[in-house]
Amino acid sequence: MRINDRGYGSNGSGAVYPVLSWFGAWDGSGPAQARIDADPGKFVRLLCGGAEVDPANYTVTRGSTVVTLRESYLAAFAEGTHVFVAEYSDGRSGDITLVIGSSPRTGEDAGPFPAAATALAFLALPAFLASLAFLALPGGAGLPRRQDGGRPGPGAARRHS
Repeated sequence: MRINDRGYGSNGSGAVYPVLSWFGAWDGSGPAQARIDADPGKFVRLLCGGAEVDPANYTVTRGSTVVTLRESYLAAFAEGTHVFVAEYSDGRSGDITLVIGSSPRTGEDAGPFPAAATALAFLALPAFLASLAFLALPGGAGLPRRQDGGRPGPGAARRHS
């Protein structure tokens, strides 16, 4: 389906290839690399913020699809988070994040979820498990009692017939 001037890409009906590792945080030196679970032979172009990136600013190699941004290109970015998308003849990648500035996360540890959100999820897990254990106490001790002693009211058996 045609969605751009070159006649390829996806408008939601094509494949969306998973990102295996993001560009991560760039510390000011060296290249940045991301990996997408897609056939590199179908790679068409790289977009940043919807604009096409000049192919002179990156390389694409095999190993799924490995996109490496050149250091000279990275040096031109303002501090912050930048979102890339790899476009293929039959679809596109998920969002590929690049963080310029301070961030402790790089490579496969980096991604769309902040480290604080991940840590919060692990802290919430024990509380969730404890609440399940409370409800599973013998005899329903963890459940509130009905005010009428737990007996069904008149006509309760007929409601479901």
